[in-house]
Amino acid sequence: MNCSSTNYVNNEHMLQDLINWQTNRCRASYERLGKCFLLITQNYLKNACFINYTPDRKADMISEALMVMVKYIEDFDTTRTNPFAYFTKMAFNSFLQTIKRFKRRSEIFVPIDLAECSSEFTFYKE
Repeated sequence: MNCSSTNYVNNEHMLQDLINWQTNRCRASYERLGKCFLLITQNYLKNACFINYTPDRKADMISEALMVMVKYIEDFDTTRTNPFAYFTKMAFNSFLQTIKRFKRRSEIFVPIDLAECSSEFTFYKE
């Protein structure tokens, strides 16, 4: 894995794996990139912005971010030297989109207060 004592993802190794993947589709490079993507998403969720989400929501956020990262792996320009920043920003944007989707769903399923509804409707007893 591309880990060192101070950084959990080494930029140079990740760049080399991206170049190997884009040129000759090396499976070992793809697996190492997958581990890097997983480390990026898991460690970025430790950020203060995302700390209070439940584990199931965090799992959804991780899976969405991983899907986006793998989908757009081809779009990375290998002349750039910082793939860590590129994929971290991609994970962050994916997290924000997932949170917006959570909020939209929670607004749709607003609980109904029966006390408010009872004044509007007449109930008949038979």
